[in-house]
Amino acid sequence: MMTFAQPWALLSLLSLPILIYLYRLRPKREDAVVSSVMFWHEAVKIRDSRRNFHRILRDLNLWLLLALALLLGIAVANPQWQVTARQSQDSVLIIDISASMGARSNALGRTRFDEAKAKAGQIIDALPDGGRLLVMTSARYARAQSGFEADRDRLHAIVARLEVTQQSGRPQAAFALARTLLRSREQAQLHFITDGAFDTDLGLVTSASERHLVGDQRANVAITRFDIRPALHSDDEYEVFLAIRNFGQQSIEAPVRISMDASVLVERNITVEGQREVSLALPMSGRLGTRAQARIAVDDALDVDNAAFMAFASPAPRQIV
Repeated sequence: MMTFAQPWALLSLLSLPILIYLYRLRPKREDAVVSSVMFWHEAVKIRDSRRNFHRILRDLNLWLLLALALLLGIAVANPQWQVTARQSQDSVLIIDISASMGARSNALGRTRFDEAKAKAGQIIDALPDGGRLLVMTSARYARAQSGFEADRDRLHAIVARLEVTQQSGRPQAAFALARTLLRSREQAQLHFITDGAFDTDLGLVTSASERHLVGDQRANVAITRFDIRPALHSDDEYEVFLAIRNFGQQSIEAPVRISMDASVLVERNITVEGQREVSLALPMSGRLGTRAQARIAVDDALDVDNAAFMAFASPAPRQIV
């Protein structure tokens, strides 16, 4: 389909009838020898007959003039051809690789990321003939792992080598990048595989955006704060701060152990109500070691947040003079 960037320029084509009219009125002188004034009437008839419209249609000069005016008018209107690109065959696959995706999804030890990879494989296998897919990962930062690829084997290999990170999830960055990549592909598909461990409303990138949730709602207990600070009144006494949060709905009893190097400082059971956080402030005396550790012994969805560590620099040697 052809359109015009400057359609108003087509008004110049109205000059074509004017050109024809002016061409008919153009003077054309011919010598006529007569023996009497009465023969002037015959000369006028001959002149008028040569202005006949049918003769004008057979005039090559006029046709060339009209054709030139027509081409100039269309050229000024800037014609453009509209084509329909097959952009609906392009898709973007965003895979969440934030830390929460490493949580176990069931008692068999299968993680949410294992389920995400399996779902990604199904999406790749379902690509239409000629369809292209771009693989992107989402954690704290968004990264494109491929271009728009049509090779299914290559896409499977790209997904297979992905790994979960210890970063927090920030899907807004991935969706912003996807909007940039799909700016001229409004009918393209977007697949987002995630466990949904965020509160942000991401909206739609395209009309065919689809979110694939993986994992179940297994309870998780996490150490959210671990700190050791020197007491204000003494150089050999310290305070240990520990915060434990229960992200599940049911109350849970968590065995807690705090140690310094190889020595156990505190060992007790803490009960944490569902959707609540418990804070501990414990005194400690003596010299600091090199490494402190806090651990809760629970079987929950995510192991990585069941332990926290602190490292201390060795004190500089003192010289007494």
